[in-house]
Amino acid sequence: QIGTTLKDLVIAAAEGVWAYHTIQENHSFRSNDCASKLIQSCFDSKFTCARTKSEAVVVNVLTPIAMKELKDDLDKSNCITILNDASNHGNNKIYPILVRFFQPYVGVQVKILDLQDQPGETSDIIVDYLNQGLKDNNLTAKVVAFCGDNANVNFGGAARRGTNNVLTKLQSSLKKPLIGIGCGSHVIHNAIQSAADRLPLDYESIIVKIYSFFYIYTIRVEALKEFCAETETEYQQMLVYSKTRWLALMPALERILKMYQPLKNYFLSIEKCPLLLKNFFEDPTSELWLYFFFAQSASFHQPVLKLEGQTVSAIEAAKEINQLKDNLTQKQTNQFLPFMVRQLIVKSKDNVTDIDEEFVKRATTEFYQTSREYLEQWTCFLTKEMEIFYWADLKKVPAWEDVYKSLDVLIEKEFIGRYKDAAVFGEFSLICFAGTQLLFSNQKDIRLIDAEPQRRNSSRILIKDLEDVNFVDFYFEEQLIFWADVALEEIRCMHMNDPKNNKSIITTGLISPDGLAVDWMGKKLYFSDSETNRIEVSNLDGTYRKVLFWRDFDQPRSIALVLTDG
Repeated sequence: QIGTTLKDLVIAAAEGVWAYHTIQENHSFRSNDCASKLIQSCFDSKFTCARTKSEAVVVNVLTPIAMKELKDDLDKSNCITILNDASNHGNNKIYPILVRFFQPYVGVQVKILDLQDQPGETSDIIVDYLNQGLKDNNLTAKVVAFCGDNANVNFGGAARRGTNNVLTKLQSSLKKPLIGIGCGSHVIHNAIQSAADRLPLDYESIIVKIYSFFYIYTIRVEALKEFCAETETEYQQMLVYSKTRWLALMPALERILKMYQPLKNYFLSIEKCPLLLKNFFEDPTSELWLYFFFAQSASFHQPVLKLEGQTVSAIEAAKEINQLKDNLTQKQTNQFLPFMVRQLIVKSKDNVTDIDEEFVKRATTEFYQTSREYLEQWTCFLTKEMEIFYWADLKKVPAWEDVYKSLDVLIEKEFIGRYKDAAVFGEFSLICFAGTQLLFSNQKDIRLIDAEPQRRNSSRILIKDLEDVNFVDFYFEEQLIFWADVALEEIRCMHMNDPKNNKSIITTGLISPDGLAVDWMGKKLYFSDSETNRIEVSNLDGTYRKVLFWRDFDQPRSIALVLTDG
């Protein structure tokens, strides 16, 4: 605009960054009423980005940009998963619609597509809302799966019977089958809870009772610290546990076991000990069952931890659940008892109290069986749907038989065209025969060597008769190799299969180019010079070159990029 100065643009950019920061860090817009005045006082009096303006920048500037970028990304994607859940905010029920899709050179993406409040949470309301979101964004033909929690309204229960649920109605409205994906973490947590009900120990009541007994009572805590000192045990605060905090069980049990002896001494010494805790600490088998349950909670804790990752695929989730089921089957077959449980049984035989080992084995075997059956009941649909895609994690070179079975399913469901099988076989061939390869320089040439053990001796020279090449990198999308030649004081590149047409990219301003890295996401080239003490960036063709760092630098050399963190 006329009259807009460079300083005005800089301030506007700062206000935009501040508004973005507010959303990114989940701050309240109200906090900017104070922060804006503070920034004015400390930096620039023209900076104004209080509550109203911050909201306007986010709603009218940042949101349209973000939605346009999302739409562009979705237009390039062939298959997407929609995710839905509900959250209560006062008397409003908020429903976000998330989309999960894959972007080449970036990876799995999870983005918010829409966020609205709805008058209820019936299957009809949810399906209408999802259909409208898909229609507005031209995603009806691309959706392949629906992901939600395991409530009956979403899937119709463990058996997935009936028609009055979101999955069935969504499939009917879209006129195609969808993969239904429930919450694996929730199922795993419920499995151990269900199995724990078969043990002679109410772990939940014990954890909650011990925590609530101490958490606001200083005198009780100080008394417990004295008992810790007597037993030479380090005092640690008790941890809370609730059914909705799936990763809280194992740490809470571990904390009680670490302080078991001082806790036992303390509760049995006080006059009005809660009856639940008195009976618990007087029972000679209590410690044994705590150790057993802690060992099992650790086995369940790791799968939940993995499944809660944002980029975990349904294939990985199904394999993780199957691995847990196999583990439980083996424990049941072999009547597995953890080391500390066996030690306590042996110890009890030397004392007056003799723990019934056969009863312990029967109870633990029933625990394994109950948890495994629960997992089988609630995850059989997911594991069956994903079974033909297990090869796709590429943990090992797949067999073509496995690949074409998956390919046939995708073609039958019209997720990909029926004439794409030849292209898929071409990619399969690359995986099988190319394998993992290492690109490196040998000063006078650049070579490619197989990293597979059986082919490690085979290598080929891509380009030779160079001067003094110390650093090399590769841009996969266009098959370009970049290298820094110290003797020529320049950076050059070539196509992997066309060494004769290698060309100079950076020829001026270099003395000793000692570092090189290709940003394949942003399509940028980063390089360092140990003589000019600079780190610079340019486009892959050498244009738009810019110095990034030059102050307080002493001979910068190798460069590594962490693209996921920027």
